[in-house]
Amino acid sequence: MNDLECVECGQKEAPMLVFVGTLMYEDGTVEDLPEGMHPYCALCREKLNITDELNAGRDLRAEAKQVVIDAERRAGHLSVTRKQIGVVMDALEPWVGGTDGIFAMLGRRPPERPQEVFDGVSDAFAELDPATMTPSMAIAFISATYSVKDRIENWRGFVSRAHEHFKTIMSEDEARGNLVGFLK
Repeated sequence: MNDLECVECGQKEAPMLVFVGTLMYEDGTVEDLPEGMHPYCALCREKLNITDELNAGRDLRAEAKQVVIDAERRAGHLSVTRKQIGVVMDALEPWVGGTDGIFAMLGRRPPERPQEVFDGVSDAFAELDPATMTPSMAIAFISATYSVKDRIENWRGFVSRAHEHFKTIMSEDEARGNLVGFLK
């Protein structure tokens, strides 16, 4: 099932290509789009001379890495744990699609994400230091990306570093308990 509606003609039956951030016309012009998803059916893309190039003109690897780094910085400035977790989850969800499986069960087709997005998240995970975060914030990064951990090369390294840090601030049992299901 596909519950997307073409922003140009309003039809819902045909498969859509969703543009986020930018779209490119066949003449090479790149247009910045307002925040949110912009689905277009094949007929409207053809009529408007929009190419099917995914996220035209963007370096998705660098952008995904920056989103993760920025989320860590923004969350680190907050003193309320719930808000820290919210910042991390809200930033990572559109990029890694942690809840795509839930939406798929509801009949919504998740968007395809190229590996370069996950490579960018992996690059950021190599740089993030769990010792500079609250345990809840580190667990938010881990759990937000758990469903796609196999596509994020540095995910397990981040979990290992988090576990080592947790052992310095809590007992071994508490550290293991906080990361149960994530350690392997």
